[in-house]
Amino acid sequence: MVEPFLRSSATLPRPRTPLVGRVAEVALVSELVVRADVALVTLTGPGGVGKTRLAIRVAEEVQARFPDGVWFIPLASVNSPALVPTAIASALDVQETSHRSREEIIGGMLAGRRALLLIDNVEHVLGAAPFLARLLELCRSVVLLATSRVPLGLSGEYEVAVPPLALPPLGRLPGVAELTEVEAIRLFLDRAAAKRSGFTLSEESAPAVAALCYRLGGLPLAIELAAAQLRHATPQALLARMDRSLSLLTGGPEDAPERQRTMRDAIAWSVNLLRPEDRRHFQRLSVLVGEFDLSAAQAVAGGEEAVMFEAIGRLVEHSVAQHRDGADGLPRYAMLEPIRQFGRELLEADPEVEGVQRAHALHYLGVAEACRGRIEGPEGRAVLDQLEALQPNLRAALAWAIPHGEEEIAGRYVVALWKFWWVRRYVSEGRWYLEAALAMPDLRLEHRLEAHYALGGFAMGLRDLAGARRHAEAGLPLAREAGHLFWQHALLVMLGHIARAGGDSGEALARYREARPFFDAAEGHELFKRHALAMLLAGIGAAEFGRGDLEAARRATGEAQAIWRDRGDKWGQGIAALNHGAIELRANDVDAAAGHYREGIVFHRELGDKAAVAEGLGGAARVLLARGNHEGAARLFGAVEALVGTEGHPGPAMIMLDRADPLDRLREAIGADGFASAWEAGSALTMDDAIEMALEETLAPTAPASRPPPNQLGVAEPLSARELEVLRLIAEGLPDREIADALFISRRTSTTHVTHILNKLGVNSRSAAVALGMRLGLI
Repeated sequence: MVEPFLRSSATLPRPRTPLVGRVAEVALVSELVVRADVALVTLTGPGGVGKTRLAIRVAEEVQARFPDGVWFIPLASVNSPALVPTAIASALDVQETSHRSREEIIGGMLAGRRALLLIDNVEHVLGAAPFLARLLELCRSVVLLATSRVPLGLSGEYEVAVPPLALPPLGRLPGVAELTEVEAIRLFLDRAAAKRSGFTLSEESAPAVAALCYRLGGLPLAIELAAAQLRHATPQALLARMDRSLSLLTGGPEDAPERQRTMRDAIAWSVNLLRPEDRRHFQRLSVLVGEFDLSAAQAVAGGEEAVMFEAIGRLVEHSVAQHRDGADGLPRYAMLEPIRQFGRELLEADPEVEGVQRAHALHYLGVAEACRGRIEGPEGRAVLDQLEALQPNLRAALAWAIPHGEEEIAGRYVVALWKFWWVRRYVSEGRWYLEAALAMPDLRLEHRLEAHYALGGFAMGLRDLAGARRHAEAGLPLAREAGHLFWQHALLVMLGHIARAGGDSGEALARYREARPFFDAAEGHELFKRHALAMLLAGIGAAEFGRGDLEAARRATGEAQAIWRDRGDKWGQGIAALNHGAIELRANDVDAAAGHYREGIVFHRELGDKAAVAEGLGGAARVLLARGNHEGAARLFGAVEALVGTEGHPGPAMIMLDRADPLDRLREAIGADGFASAWEAGSALTMDDAIEMALEETLAPTAPASRPPPNQLGVAEPLSARELEVLRLIAEGLPDREIADALFISRRTSTTHVTHILNKLGVNSRSAAVALGMRLGLI
């Protein structure tokens, strides 16, 4: 099973400000989502009414009733209904590694699970509602809690209209003490105190505060915007200023609901309090989606860094933008979605909109292109994480470039991002953008060729060999006609991979041999040529493996591994390690195979490539099988099945691994009931648990048979082989963290081992454990 987003309420996204009040709504929605006959609850209401915060609070309240997890799935940055399944799959860590549809993969992962999916901001992708309906049909124990400005319109949907906060009776106000218990007033006072230290409600200010909350319709976001102005004004002055300002506003579309017009008016009022130059900055910054940094703000709004820093500071001061410090210590900014959407409305009416959009697209294109060259190197994990954080703006840039016919920008984007989409398994989303770029008539040939190559690789990853061949054979004539040697090489290698995947090692070797001269003669592409050569050599190694020539396979794989090691390419080193594991397992060198699988798992775990990790875990299961640990092998195979959702072959998807299915042997060895029990236990493992099992139990090197067992006389319970390893590292002075690193285990597991050692030896300190271990001959 995939690790759920939520194990405790602490892992839910923290709203910018806490929920105030809403006791009745939380109770109502909480009661609904845990009912056995309810599958879909939609919280509806205008932007700024607090739907997301209410949904998160409900998720915190009911999490114990959903033992298989609660996931938060934000859709604000998803720009097409077609990409909603990808967003859900990404949130669930479901990786697309087979020919099955995303619906089937997600459904297979969630079937029979009691889980809650909190899907936020659905209103702009309502076309995905049929997909959600099919998902609920497949997963009868799953509940969807959605937030949207309008209902989804599905059968069985329970709509809960989120009302504004409760207001006091305006005609005859209660006393100050009673007034502070009214929800809208409580929120105003809470936010006001954060802006104006020591602010409290008094007999003099109470009427103005109540009138302000009324004027703003009890909408939480509008009240927060007003409270932010108390740094510079009293409630009485603020009310007078608001009445004058709002009377000049249009009130939004005449056919919009009154609350929606009120929300829009409140945002407009707050924006109109800004300096003219800050209003211009706000308008331009609204093109940025999600978090952004100072360099992005400069790119779209112009100006010197110091000027922009001060301008954004004023936006934060007026609560039009928010600020936090990033992990690198540098500031990050964001706007709440209703505020950003208001800014976008203003920007769309501005003649400068195209220039701002282009500046936004070019800025993030520069970042993506700078990252592309560093994915295959020692910084790979950090670069992938950086691109992950930029996803909302990368999507927004592509959503502008493709329909606007910006072939050059769109082409450069898909070329820069396809490797990220592949490693992080945004496969369907990546295909969608690559195919959209290919459909652009004036796409540059270089970009077209790489798009065909990437799409061929994506199709192979989904076991669609016919689709992979179609793209390779579409690109190869174009490369030949243009005399493009590098892409002739790359696409011939792709055809070799396809032949190998189809079981024809002879054709694969012929294609690889045909490709090599083009590579040697090609000029340019220096950034990727060494990697391309390593991929060619790895393919040759795999094909030789398929033919049964293990020595040739070992030699070619080793050459590929050396190239990747020199480049610091952990992804490539991980591939080579898994391939070496398969070779040594076929050669019956089980300990060598275990070491290679261990290395491959560690590399791919670090990069976050979960499909490749699952391949390594499948190899680890075969190591267990070879060592006679049938129950452990069945358990690990069950974990791989749950993690990658494969059909028929729960082992790794790596093409060069021996395809002999071991499951019948396991059933025979431990019986049908024992196999089923072990398989079920493995299916319940999270990926981290499965990795820990593989690294610690399955892949631990076996002790040489000639080594005598250590003297453990006098120990209440003998130390295990792993505990002896840990004890020796303690004797070397290593702390738990360094022990974990040395043994490729988690720090938690390292600490657990130390605790077990102390308990078994009957001592209460590490130094005492070392001293006793030396006396007993354990060290």
